[in-house]
Amino acid sequence: MNKYLTIFILLSLAFQFSHGQERKLKIIEFNKLKCEQDDGGNFPRIINRIVEQKLSGDTLFIKLGMWATCCIDFIPSASILGDDLKLGYIETGEPCECSCFYTLVFKIKGIKVSPNKVTIRNQVTKRNRVIEYSSEKYEIFPIKYRIVNGDTLDFKDKYGRRQGKWIVDDNTLIFKRLGIYERLRIFSDDFFIKSVKLYPSGSIESELIGEKITKVEEDGTDYISVYFNKYFEYFENGSKKKECFSNDEIRDIREEGTCKEWDKTGKLIYEGPFKKSEN
Repeated sequence: MNKYLTIFILLSLAFQFSHGQERKLKIIEFNKLKCEQDDGGNFPRIINRIVEQKLSGDTLFIKLGMWATCCIDFIPSASILGDDLKLGYIETGEPCECSCFYTLVFKIKGIKVSPNKVTIRNQVTKRNRVIEYSSEKYEIFPIKYRIVNGDTLDFKDKYGRRQGKWIVDDNTLIFKRLGIYERLRIFSDDFFIKSVKLYPSGSIESELIGEKITKVEEDGTDYISVYFNKYFEYFENGSKKKECFSNDEIRDIREEGTCKEWDKTGKLIYEGPFKKSEN
């Protein structure tokens, strides 16, 4: 009887040790890929996620993306508790005052079963984050829009970005009674790229048009700015009344530009600098 009791106790202890004790793992390969800088929210917010995970024998390949401080390197660590994989890191180097989205690639030996849960821990701040697999790079939201007189307006895509036509003011009496809107803003991937003023008939009275231009900073990062470098006015019948172009594609037409104007017969009546007072 004592013999069987001893065996039972030993087996119980072995089980508890294997399932209740955290065990360090050997990282046989670690790579930090180029980071993507935060551009201030003009593009969808990238989420912390497992990008790829594959188990071969007792070696786990795992690629994950996460936000951290710019300009740093990582000293990685890995351990396992039961079926939970615990990844850790210490930041080294001189940090910059910005956030970066890093892709980190681990190759870890000593795992025989795919982990049930993966956490990532900053070993200095002691902050733990559960990180899960996602096929989506960005945070997603319900798609939203409204239909007014058969037109799709105020559209937000699954990444929360404004797209297409947006009503500037829907509190006007004419909109509330007839669904007629006087001003629109046009968006592309959440960038405001065009302002449109309409006649009550629905034809375009004027439009200020912007252009998305990508610039590259000295450190190699790029960002997008919108420059409103074109302006047009129309008579209600659709014929052109005025056209203005910026003298430089990266200067706002309202700062510096050249214009032409016509009367209702199509006769040119003005050619010269953009007149700020008229916009």
